[in-house]
Amino acid sequence: TLERLFKLKPLKINLRFENMRALIISVILILQGLVIMAQPGNNMTLLSNWNNLNLPTLSGKQRFNDVWGWYDSTNAREYAILGSIDSVYFIDITDPYNPVIADVEPGRAKKIIWRDIDTYKNYCYVVCHGAAGSLQIFDMKYLPDSVHLVYDSDSLLNRSHTIYRSGDFLYCNTAYTKDGGRRAVQALSLADPEKPTLAGIIIPPVFSNGPLFNLCHDSYVRNDTLYCSGEGSGLFIYDWRNKLSPRLIGSITNYSDKGYNHSSWLTDDSKYLVFTDENLNLGVKIFDVSDLDNMEEQSVFYSNPGTLAHNPYIKNNHLYLSYYEEGVVVYDIQNPKNPVKIASYDTYPDNPPGVYNGFYGAWAAYPFLPSGNILVSDMTYGLFVLGVSPTLNSENLNLKLVDLYPNPIQQNQWVNLEFSLRDEELLEISLNDIKGIELKKQIHNGEIGTNKTKINLSEIPSGVYLLKISGSKSHICRKIVVQ
Repeated sequence: TLERLFKLKPLKINLRFENMRALIISVILILQGLVIMAQPGNNMTLLSNWNNLNLPTLSGKQRFNDVWGWYDSTNAREYAILGSIDSVYFIDITDPYNPVIADVEPGRAKKIIWRDIDTYKNYCYVVCHGAAGSLQIFDMKYLPDSVHLVYDSDSLLNRSHTIYRSGDFLYCNTAYTKDGGRRAVQALSLADPEKPTLAGIIIPPVFSNGPLFNLCHDSYVRNDTLYCSGEGSGLFIYDWRNKLSPRLIGSITNYSDKGYNHSSWLTDDSKYLVFTDENLNLGVKIFDVSDLDNMEEQSVFYSNPGTLAHNPYIKNNHLYLSYYEEGVVVYDIQNPKNPVKIASYDTYPDNPPGVYNGFYGAWAAYPFLPSGNILVSDMTYGLFVLGVSPTLNSENLNLKLVDLYPNPIQQNQWVNLEFSLRDEELLEISLNDIKGIELKKQIHNGEIGTNKTKINLSEIPSGVYLLKISGSKSHICRKIVVQ
């Protein structure tokens, strides 16, 4: 198989155990790299992938967690800040095709699932959850040479599940102090960015049957209004202009597909809130929050049946979702009652099509760099730098895939393809292996409306393949498994 894959003539060599082990590891790295490079993308292009498969893992899968971005306006350079289970990686992605590790800083806590990152001015703030650690602050002004650790203390907190920076405040969600105290949200003043101080605490209101909610898994803050994802209790909105006296001003506790309320983001006009519930097969929600006394559900939508949405981010009218085993998915939400999927990239090749197991794959997707490139952290496969189509707009999309079946498919069968077109278009339909080698191709004269065709997979051996549909206005790539 290796001889066919790399077109090598067999060599007669005598390898010691250590050399054989090194060869096997090298081959595995090459094969995994080929799969990553060939993953399906729709209106998103892989510019580069940085990974280190020699790093330690948790449960054999997780090496990485959160990713954030930072733009050095003084030197006009872009950076990805990638969390791992042990450390924080500062990666220069100014040349998005050639990421360069600028520095690696160890976290105080080791082998932890959750690490979270945010920035303010030239400072990077990092917390962890899962083990006693600290709040760490790194000065990034010396990049691309190195970063400097300027604060590493557990005096304010030793754990926090997530953080969000708005203005000169850092909001620490599900924060724990070293004496065992637990706070739903803790606001830290960054008036001196290197010396944070405690500014305020949110304590959930308590009624006769207990607290309204317990913890804030994540928060989004704009103009001192905080949107708290309160786990199984729902979402709670606070006016926190007075940091010593937070005021509850709204809540969303009864809604469709309610589960573990995870995280949220506001549209640019502050009219709509998008939030996720971190459960398999629960949809993403959009609510009109312009009137807190009458908040209305606009839509509930899904990438694919059975999937698991994680973190939402909004830029202009586009919603960027890290979708675990789905990778990153982008929606046009200009019409909040009818979100349209306009782009995606699958960072995680391990799950069969249509099979979703839970907490693997894409953790976060950062879309706010000046270049427009998207940063995605995959828990197993590291940092993905993705480019987006310049026509990333639902009005410019001509092709919508309706169905692809059966998938997986048995050898020597036909695969059925159904799609719809807004305009007539000449399409090229091709089957490629994971190295990008074209195995089959056919031309389809696309008509407006529903189109159906079949592809003969006779003589195609078992394996994972990529089906591409391309035209002057369209490009879709989907994974097919031949059994």
